[in-house]
Order: sequence, then structure tokens, then C-alpha cells
Amino acid sequence: GRRARMTPKRAATTLALFGVATLASGLYRYLSADGGEKGLWFGVVMGAIGLAGAASLARGRRAPGRALGWTAVVFVGGWFTYEALVKKGLAEAEPRQLALIAFAAFVAAVLARSGQRAGRQTG
Repeated sequence: GRRARMTPKRAATTLALFGVATLASGLYRYLSADGGEKGLWFGVVMGAIGLAGAASLARGRRAPGRALGWTAVVFVGGWFTYEALVKKGLAEAEPRQLALIAFAAFVAAVLARSGQRAGRQTG
């Protein structure tokens, strides 16, 4: 069968949704837990980096868009993987953390595929 083509627009849309989800997660942490200010700032900064990457991809600026996207994915996915699976353990992990781990893995696959697709088209 034919695979759906990974266009820069699809990669930008996926990364934008990840940025918004990261922002929302930080806001949720702030509103739901005492001392959630660090979670809010992490969500704001990482969400903004993801959104900036999405905007770059949407404008056709692949290298900066992918670099910003990978930065957000590695920090968000890495931190939540450490906190939820190593520090707390799966039994005590919050659903929002697990959701962001899964979303980060999906976005990483989208970014990797968009890079392969771009590499095949050039040359």
C-alpha cells in the first residue's frame, strides 16, 4: 500500500499540537499541585520551543524547525520518562506524564520521517 507522504505541513501541525499539549500540561501542573510553578515554566518554555519549531517548519525553514522540534521532544520526553518511569515508577506516574511520553515518541517519529523524506527529495 501507499504510505501517506510526510509533508512539512503535517510535521508542523504535529509539532504545534505537541507544543500546545506541553503548555497545557504545565498549566495543569500549576493549577493542580502546590509548588507547580516549575512545571508551569517548563511547560511554557518547552511548549514555546515546540511552537517556534512548528512555525519554522510551516514557513519552509526545515533545519531550524527540526532543531527546535527535536529540542522540545528530547527535553519533554526525556524529563517525563525520567520522572514518571525512573523516579516515581509506572504505578505512581501521572496520566499526563505518560501521555506526553507517548506523544513525544510519536512526534520524534514524525520528525525523523520528515527528515528522511526531505533527504530523499534533495540531491
